[in-house]
Amino acid sequence: FQDEDEESPSSRRTASYRSNMSFRNYSSQDLKEKQYAINNSSSSRSAGMRQLEDDLIAKHHGMDESYGQFDYDAMAKGGDGDLDKGYRSKRDLFGYGHESVNSFAADTQTAALMAEKDPFEAPSTFHHPTIGMGQPLYDGIPEEGYETYGQEGINTPGIEAFVADQPVDATGVAVVMSEEEEEQLEQTRQKRLLIYGFVSFLVLAIVVIVVVATVFGRAPEPDPVVPTSFPSVFPSQVPSFAPTTTRLDSFIQAFIPFSGTEVFQNRSSPQFLAAEWIADFDELQLPVSAERAHQRYALAVFYFAMQGDGWVQCGRSDPTCGGDPDERSWLLDKEHECIWLGVDCTEGDTGNVRQIFFARQLGNNLIGTLPPELTMMTDMWRLIMQRNRIHGTIPTFLGQMTNLVSLFFLGCEFTGTIPAEVLQGASLLGTIHFGENNLVGSIPSLLGQLPLRTLHLAENFMNGTIPSELGLNTQMTYLELQNNDFEGSIPTELFQATALNRLRLYDNDLTGTISPMFVELANLEDLRIGNNFFSGTIPEEIYEIPGLVDFRAEDNNIRGTISPLIGDLNATIRRYFVSNNEMTGTLPLDAIHMLTNLNTLVLHSNDFSGSISATVCDEKGSRFFDLQNLTVPPTVNCSVRSNCCDLVA
Repeated sequence: FQDEDEESPSSRRTASYRSNMSFRNYSSQDLKEKQYAINNSSSSRSAGMRQLEDDLIAKHHGMDESYGQFDYDAMAKGGDGDLDKGYRSKRDLFGYGHESVNSFAADTQTAALMAEKDPFEAPSTFHHPTIGMGQPLYDGIPEEGYETYGQEGINTPGIEAFVADQPVDATGVAVVMSEEEEEQLEQTRQKRLLIYGFVSFLVLAIVVIVVVATVFGRAPEPDPVVPTSFPSVFPSQVPSFAPTTTRLDSFIQAFIPFSGTEVFQNRSSPQFLAAEWIADFDELQLPVSAERAHQRYALAVFYFAMQGDGWVQCGRSDPTCGGDPDERSWLLDKEHECIWLGVDCTEGDTGNVRQIFFARQLGNNLIGTLPPELTMMTDMWRLIMQRNRIHGTIPTFLGQMTNLVSLFFLGCEFTGTIPAEVLQGASLLGTIHFGENNLVGSIPSLLGQLPLRTLHLAENFMNGTIPSELGLNTQMTYLELQNNDFEGSIPTELFQATALNRLRLYDNDLTGTISPMFVELANLEDLRIGNNFFSGTIPEEIYEIPGLVDFRAEDNNIRGTISPLIGDLNATIRRYFVSNNEMTGTLPLDAIHMLTNLNTLVLHSNDFSGSISATVCDEKGSRFFDLQNLTVPPTVNCSVRSNCCDLVA
C-alpha cells in the first residue's frame, strides 16, 4: 500500500473511488509483506496480486484456491476478452448462485474489477439484499486507518465492501504508473487540447464568415405581400394586405379608378390611410356606393397628404379646433365634412365641396404635395392655401378641374414652371397667385386667354419679358411681377388693361422710359416701378391719373424735375418716392404744400434745390394723415425747424 503523503497519478484520475478499506482477521503485517513483494518485483506483480486475492478468499471462506481463477496476466496485457472471462469467473466465485458467499462482498469485488478496467465508469453504489439498493460504498466508513467496519444488525461474513484511498486494482492494491506512462498520458492530453482548440477556432471562423456574408452580401428583399384571409374577386385589380377587412378591400376597389393600384400597395400612402379611415374608422360608415363616401375619401386623402395630424388647427390632434366654436376638426365625428375647417360646400342635401381655403396669415402647417384625388371633387372652384409648406411642381391635374376660378398659393414652396396644361384646362381661372414661391421660367402667353383679374407671380425666379398678351386681360385689376428677373420694356399693349388698380413691377431688370400712356390706366392707384433701369423723365401724364395714391420710381436712371402738376394729386397721393435718381431743379414747394394727405416724401440722393417751408414742416406728425417721412438731399435747405427733414446724400 502506498504512503498517504504520496499522490500517484492514478489517484488523481480516480479520486471519486476513495474510502477506507476494512478487513477481518487479517494482520497488517501480512498485508505489508504482500505489498513489499509486489512493489519490488515487476515480473511477479501479477502473481503477487493473485496470491493476495486467493489468500484472502481462502482465509475467509475456506474455499479451494483453484476455483474460479482470474486471468490477471491477460488483463494486465489489456485483453478485453480475457478480462471478461476473468470477470465472469470471479462473479461465480463471489456468490452469484452460491449461498455460501455473501453477495455484497461479491458486488464489491466486481466494482474493484470494473475500476481496474475503466475507473471512470465504475459504480459508486451497489445492491445489498439487507442494506438495500443504491447505498454508497463508503457511506459511514470511519476516516482513521484500515480498521474493521461493520453495521449493527447486518450479517456480513467474508470480505467487507471497501474503496481505497488510492486507485486500486481488483485486489485493492494501488496502481502505480511509470514515468513513461505519465509522460505519454500528458502528451495525449496536450494533443487533445490542441485538436479541440483548432476545431473551435475553425468553427468560429466559419460562423463569422457566414454572418458577414449574410449581412453585407444579401440583396434587399422587397416588402412581403401577405394575402388576405378571403379570396379576391377574379381577376384581382389590386393586391390586398393583411390584416384588411372585406369592407376596406371593397373601398380600395372602388377608389382604384381615381387613385390607381400602386398607391394602395403602400400602407403609409395618403390614399391607403384615407381608404382605411373611411372603411374602418369613420363613424359615419357610409356604404361604398355613396357619393359622399367618395367626397370624404378625397378630403381624407388631402388631409393625410398634407400631414393633417400636424396642423396648427383642427387636425385630429386638436379635437376642439383651437377652441373656436364655429370650426370643426377633420376626421373626428359623424358630422358633415362640409363643416370641417377650411371646407365650403354647395347648398343642398349632398353638399358638394366647392372650396378648400386655409387663409391664416401664418399658415396652418400644411406640408406635402397636392394629391390628384382633388379632381374627384368636380364642383371645386377655389383652392386657397397661403403660407404653407406645399411643395413640388404645380400639378398638371389642376387643368382637369374645369370649374376652378382661383388658385391661391402665396408663400408656398412650389418649383418649376407654370404648366400649360393647367392654363388650357382650367379656362375659367380668374386668380392665379403663386407669389413667394420658387418658380422659374417665363410668363406663359396663354395667360392672355384667361379671364384673369389677379396675376401674382412676385418673388420668384422667373425671367423673360412681360408678354404683350397680358393686355388682353381687360378685367385684370392686380398685376404683381416684382422681385423677379424680368427684362425689356413695358409693352404698350399692357395699357389696354384699363381695369388695372395695382401695377407692381419693381426689383426687376426693366428698361426704357416711363410711358405717358400710363394715363390710360384711369383706375390705377398703386404704381411701383422702382429699382429697375428706367431712364428719361417722369411724364406729366402721371400726375393726371386721378386716383393715384402710391407712386414709386426710386433707384432708376430718371432725370428732369418734379412737375408742379404734382399738386393735382392733392386729394389722393400718399406716398411719393423718387430717391436715388439723377433728378435736378427746384422743388415745387407751393404744389407740395397742397398735398394734404401726403404721408411719405422721399427725395434724397438727387440734385434738388430750394427750401422746405414751415408750412410743410407743420404737416409732420405720426398720425395717419400726417407727413411722417421727409427726406431731402443736402442741397435743399431744411433749417426752418429742427427735425423737420432727414438729410440724406
